[in-house]
Amino acid sequence: MPKSRDALSRHVVFPPDNPTGECDEWCAPLHQFHDRIQHHPLAVFFDVDDFMLMGGWRRSGHPLLILCKHRVTRRYLNVDVAGNVWRYAAPRTNSDRTPGTYRRLAGVDEALERLGLDEMPWMDPGRFGHLKGEDPWREIDAMTLDDTWGGGSC
Repeated sequence: MPKSRDALSRHVVFPPDNPTGECDEWCAPLHQFHDRIQHHPLAVFFDVDDFMLMGGWRRSGHPLLILCKHRVTRRYLNVDVAGNVWRYAAPRTNSDRTPGTYRRLAGVDEALERLGLDEMPWMDPGRFGHLKGEDPWREIDAMTLDDTWGGGSC
């Protein structure tokens, strides 16, 4: 097995089967994060059920890091059992034989920004379409583009 694969296997942990589906030590950090953000403006878009539990990352000298992936934005919320939030930092080069590392985020604002929850009204309009403000991706009419870019017919 290559060195990078050995390094990876030392860190990755998968949760045991949970036939009851009840919250356990694997989902508790996500629920704790949810409780922490209740007064944040983006909390309206945060639903614990929108996250998939991808696994855990064992780190020397730190609590187990729970890796949660948002089912709509496909972005990660990495939270440890102490309630700290983390981001993944890839190795500097492809030739590095390390699996990368995790760096602690400043707080919930940065974590929520990285999740892209402000995009939810457009990504999941069935649930959040009523919360749309001005559509940032609205169509720009061709006349405006022609005036702006000096365009014309082909």
